Amino acid sequence: MKNKLQKYRGLVVGVGVWVVLAMVFGVSLTTQEAQELGEKESVYEKFSVSDSITEVVRDKKNELFRVRVQSPSDFEKINEIGTVVEDYGSVIVFSGKRGTDISKSGLQVEPLKTEINLPFGKFEPIVDSPSNTIRANSPNPEMGSGKDYFIVQLAALTKDEWLRSFEEVGAEVVQYVPHQAFFVYGDGEAIQKIADHSRVRWVGQFKPEYKISPQLEDFSRKAESEKATYEIAVFSRADINFVKNEIENSISGRILVEQNLQHNYFNLIRVEMSQAEIERVSKLKHVIRIDPYVKAVPEDERAAQIVAGNFSNTTTIDAPGYDPLTQFGVDGTNVTVSISDDGVSIPGNGGFYITTANTIDGPLRGATSGAGGGHGHINASIVAGGTPFGVLDPTGHNYGRGVAPNAHIINIP
Repeated sequence: MKNKLQKYRGLVVGVGVWVVLAMVFGVSLTTQEAQELGEKESVYEKFSVSDSITEVVRDKKNELFRVRVQSPSDFEKINEIGTVVEDYGSVIVFSGKRGTDISKSGLQVEPLKTEINLPFGKFEPIVDSPSNTIRANSPNPEMGSGKDYFIVQLAALTKDEWLRSFEEVGAEVVQYVPHQAFFVYGDGEAIQKIADHSRVRWVGQFKPEYKISPQLEDFSRKAESEKATYEIAVFSRADINFVKNEIENSISGRILVEQNLQHNYFNLIRVEMSQAEIERVSKLKHVIRIDPYVKAVPEDERAAQIVAGNFSNTTTIDAPGYDPLTQFGVDGTNVTVSISDDGVSIPGNGGFYITTANTIDGPLRGATSGAGGGHGHINASIVAGGTPFGVLDPTGHNYGRGVAPNAHIINIP
């Protein structure tokens, strides 16, 4: 009886221990999950209230710098001349008074560029605050209720948690914009929260006039007829057919080519239209930029001279006679390059000279061999155009001279 009692007592104690352990680990796991969930849900909350850093980076009297930290004393020097905005370990971004001479500090400092570069040009959003600025901590009724594209500039170098906090409030981060900025797609409520974000320097609407390339004015003036051909870039997140219909319904022109660019944030639509239609197209929501379409011309040896650094200024390149073997000690010998594009013509035609001596067809994957003459053929000739060709450009440069003329090409359409 005594042995049975001890046996049962041991069993009860054992079961009790397992129950307690299960409860402890269960509670621990639940708590951990709750903490992780809480962290995930509270990313934006960390930045929802402005602080002293926010005031510093939004003050037009200040400018931003990045410094490489090499010793503990560097931190003291930084704090003497400015305010630390963000610490990235070996690099720190700090804010200092605009125009301050920091060369005497002994720090490896360089200004952090804060101009926003868009198709029309660039601007400094804090120094010259544009009319499309979305104000922080105040109503912005001009945003409307629907979704649109905005430009969001960060207070320093991009951090993943900042971008995650934008997505958390319902916005979509589309593409980086120089400098320290992004195209962001969202509704008024989400964008207002981003404007209130403590590590956001500036937010503004992506205005129609921002989309127009400065080359358009000269191009349209030089056009021989009333209509000309234009390249229209549209965000790839949008349905390109929807945008094509918008273009067709808003302009008196015709769509010539549609280009879907893989793994890119934009696609292209080539349109024939009059200059008067440019403003209408720029007002279409999903349009990024409008450029003149200029037909490509062959410039093999001229391009090679430029790549090799053989020029004296931005308009003057060296005379014909590009020779990489003499200049660099290499000319492509024993190098094989795969051109995966729309095909290479073998032998080359026109000024793009490729021969059976340096080019073969790889796996055609259903494509026609030698179906070149286009983009792939241009690339092949730029790489390995090697046989002198009779036609020269007006300056005497050889159209058939590539960067590495003794390289071999494998054509993979």
